[in-house]
This record gives sequence, C-alpha cells and structure tokens, in this order.
Amino acid sequence: MRNLAIKWMSILAVLLYIMYGHFPVGNAHAASFNGSVQECIDHPKKCDSNSTSDSKQKKSPSSTSTSSVVSVWDIIKMVFALIFVIALLYCLLKFINKKSRSYQNNRLIQNFGGTPLGGNKSLQMVKVGNRLLVIGVGEDIHLVKEIDDKDEVTALMNQYNQQLEQSLEPRDIITKLTNTIKTHVKKDEQGTSSSFKHLLVNQLDALKKERKTVMKEMEQMENKHDE
Repeated sequence: MRNLAIKWMSILAVLLYIMYGHFPVGNAHAASFNGSVQECIDHPKKCDSNSTSDSKQKKSPSSTSTSSVVSVWDIIKMVFALIFVIALLYCLLKFINKKSRSYQNNRLIQNFGGTPLGGNKSLQMVKVGNRLLVIGVGEDIHLVKEIDDKDEVTALMNQYNQQLEQSLEPRDIITKLTNTIKTHVKKDEQGTSSSFKHLLVNQLDALKKERKTVMKEMEQMENKHDE
C-alpha cells in the first residue's frame, strides 16, 4: 500500500511539472556602437544607422516584457490544476482508506474496543472469525460473554465500520491536523506567557532587594551622622 501511494505521488509530481514547467520567459537583446568618435565624424551616415538600430533595440524589451506577463488563461489553468490536484489527493486518500478498511475486515482477530475498569482491569470486545466475544482482562483473561444474536452482531459490526470510516475520512485527517497545530500554538503561547511572568517576578524581586539595600545604607549613613 505504501508503494502504491508513492507511485501516485510521483504521477502527481509529473503532472504538476507538465502543467507548470513551461512558462514563457522574455529575453531582451541590446547592441551598442563600437566605433570611435573620429569614425562617427568621418562617417555620419554610419553613426546615424547605428543610433536608429539602438533605438529600435531599446524598444524591443518593452514588447518582450508585455509578452512575458501572465495572462488570464494562465490563471484559469492554474485554478483548474489546483482543483485537479485536490480531487486527485481526495481520491487517493479514499482509495487508501478502503484498502485499510478491507485489511481490517479480513483479519481473523479484531479488537472492537474496550473500557478500563480500574486497577489494571478492563473489558474488551473482540471479534474472532465470525464470533463476537466480551473478554475481561486483569491478572488473567477470561471470557465474560459471547454475543450470539446475529442482529446484535451485525449492528455492532456496522457501528464499528462507521467509526473506522469516519476516523479515516480525509476531512477528519485535515481537522486532526489543524487541531494539533492549534494545540501546539496554544502551548507555545502559554510557554511564552509563563516565561514573561517568571521574568517579571524576578525583576520585581530584584527591585525589592535593591530597595532594601538602599534603605539599609541610608540608615547606616544617618546613624553615622548622629554619632
């Protein structure tokens, strides 16, 4: 499955290179008169022809620069390419989710989840083949109950598959990513605020100590003056 994802990513990179790798670039050329002043005096016609060619070549960069500006069609192509890339990534994620879900369903033993009971004890629901078992886990493992009702088994399996599909949805992955980014940002803000508070407290303590030393020095000076 990992090799398949790498293959799709390489195809996507090739498509992006084909779409964006061939933008026109404007080129400007310049020429100058290589003769001396004496040659220009001796041959004024030649000097005039060179000056006219220079003026024409000075005008050419403006035309090339206008041709190198991105047109509206290029913007439309970029928008459609972006939509295509997003759709391709969404389809790729859906395909990977289906493969992972089918892999989960084909396993002989599946853990449907559980709940802790305290004291290193928990209650687990396990699927073994087509049987659904409720197992107590503590110092030892023992069978609590086997669910025999077919309707209840199918309902629990459908609920488990829905939860698995929702947890693997691309939008859920994006929301989880944004939530992790937000939590990291909040932690950084809390860290900066706590460090600022700590610095402020240290500065206030230093001011208090300095004030006490100044007051002691003033008292000592007054005592010496009285003596």
